[in-house]
Amino acid sequence: MQENGRVLAPAPESAAFEEVDLALIDALQTDPRAPWSRIGPALGIDATTAARRWARLERDGLAWVTAYAGPATATVAYVELTCAPGEVEELTARLVALPWVFSAEHVVGDYDLFLSVAAPDLPSLGRRVTDGLGRLPGVRATRTRLSMRLYQEGSGWKVRALEPAGRARLGPA
Repeated sequence: MQENGRVLAPAPESAAFEEVDLALIDALQTDPRAPWSRIGPALGIDATTAARRWARLERDGLAWVTAYAGPATATVAYVELTCAPGEVEELTARLVALPWVFSAEHVVGDYDLFLSVAAPDLPSLGRRVTDGLGRLPGVRATRTRLSMRLYQEGSGWKVRALEPAGRARLGPA
């Protein structure tokens, strides 16, 4: 998985969500700019404890904050990429460095990597896939699926673990 141009390591075995962690994520989805002094009491914990729990979630790769251009600003496609044998790791490192590859996943099946890519328009997208991806050393084949319409994307997903009283302390969802 990729986040901000780096490959995310699998979460440690000790990393797990507790109910308060889910409520913390919900609180941050509800009011991302709320200070810990408001988030902690909304969860029924101390502000310092809330901040420390968030730091652990980030450190363990279980949660993060990111920003990206909205779907109306780009042409999006999904690329199934087949690698030469033994090339997945090295190729992935090159792919996640490309600013227009916004997610890269190693998958099982008929291809090795599943990429989400973006471009300002269809001709640019074609060049990025054909020239940018297709000519990279280690790429055997690509198959592209153009996104025609986005119904919902990740930022619309909500945890909904915060108690109503805590949500009221933060404001509207």
